[in-house]
Amino acid sequence: MSIEQAPRLLDYKGSLDQTPLLALLQSMQAQRATGTLQVRKAGEAFSLFFLFGHLFHAYGNGTQGEDAVFEPLAWRQGDYTFDPKSKLPTEETITAPTADILAEAKRRGVPGSDNGTGSRPAAAPNPPAGATAPPARAPEAVSERAVVSPQQPPAPQAIPEEGPPATELYPLPVGKLVYESLKTAFVDFPKLLRSLSADRLTGYLRLTGQASRGMILFYQGSLIESFYDGGAVVTTGRTAFSLFKNDVDRGEGSMDVIELSAEVVTAIYQLLTAPTILQGLLARFVDVRALLQYLQEEKIHGSLLVRAPEEMGIVLLRDGALLGAFTRGQPQLVSDPEIVTRLCAESKTRIEVKAV
Repeated sequence: MSIEQAPRLLDYKGSLDQTPLLALLQSMQAQRATGTLQVRKAGEAFSLFFLFGHLFHAYGNGTQGEDAVFEPLAWRQGDYTFDPKSKLPTEETITAPTADILAEAKRRGVPGSDNGTGSRPAAAPNPPAGATAPPARAPEAVSERAVVSPQQPPAPQAIPEEGPPATELYPLPVGKLVYESLKTAFVDFPKLLRSLSADRLTGYLRLTGQASRGMILFYQGSLIESFYDGGAVVTTGRTAFSLFKNDVDRGEGSMDVIELSAEVVTAIYQLLTAPTILQGLLARFVDVRALLQYLQEEKIHGSLLVRAPEEMGIVLLRDGALLGAFTRGQPQLVSDPEIVTRLCAESKTRIEVKAV
């Protein structure tokens, strides 16, 4: 299966003289990154917190909120580090979109707030050896919680130009079923998206057709990412959204709306985009329970996939904690991974591990 190429995630550390905060903010948003960005200069330090590319909290030097963004915007010296596995705080001191924050900084005359200064989005090199890649996606930090904003989110109309490289559109877990088997021929698609935005859906919209499958991931009513599998190519971002919408406009297939927790939405994003670190292990040669215990001890953000001849099972992990397990035939998330590990009794079963 060929995979549509997409931009890579930004690096974990660097200097502000090469990559100023403006470029970092733009790259965080473009990559839907989750985690903590720290910027430092001569004893001063600011921490900025992101969830799916949304900047929701910042503090440093006795300030917080947008004021803690304006000051380091002007820095042209110092360094930064990004931790995609950091624990996100419960505070939410920023509700405005990044573009509005930058516009306000420009209005105030804050140096470094204007694209015209020559800043460019971060070049997004490969992560250093031994490091793990941030989720974009998310995704995301340890023990994420829902960041509840008092302001009503806009309708999800801005679709990313490109998404992360999806490896495969795997079976997805089922949570609360909001809408089931909506016939696309009778659905007003833009109105449905507006409704899901107004309802602040955290979960996904799934399309099932005869020869294609699609999924649009939501967080708090905002469209986070789109995936589409047409049988030969897995696409993401704007391309996937367009293909999804085309199927709906043609009245092909049906749709379901599933509500899930923020942690599970993050895990789904990583399941679909994280690199495979172990692949093709024959289950008959592997102690799968010992492997799962090792992944928990290493505090892995990722998933354990078990492919049996007639079934597929997935265990979702976040910071080593078990978020749930499910199979294609039993998609409801359960806490006991035995529903997946028992598939290893088949002699031809293979095991994969994906992690960020």
